[in-house]
Amino acid sequence: MTSAEDGARERTRDAGADDRADDRAKDALDEAVARLARRAHERNVERVERAAELLAAPGAPLGDAARDEAAQLCHTVAGSAGTFGDAALTAAARRLETVLREARDADVPAALGRLRAAARRAPA
Repeated sequence: MTSAEDGARERTRDAGADDRADDRAKDALDEAVARLARRAHERNVERVERAAELLAAPGAPLGDAARDEAAQLCHTVAGSAGTFGDAALTAAARRLETVLREARDADVPAALGRLRAAARRAPA
């Protein structure tokens, strides 16, 4: 075997080791992103439930402070869910945020129900 053949064989072996190291790094990164997505979803569920508490005063008109805080929570959920690709949760949060910002109180229960349903789904 020539030294050129030895060199080619060594480069092939090194490339294989590099590929395996790259695969391990990608797997570790994928797992880290998945952990972040799960944690973000858990926090979003907490935000949705807080918004539901703010909006749950039966028969009473919504106060400005409760409406504003719930709208801000929805805005935060929409951004966070969007970051991690949860289109259904993003859309539901945006919908309720719009309903709240436009003071369409009659539409709140349906929009809140859709948001809670979207939040109950496990992230993909």
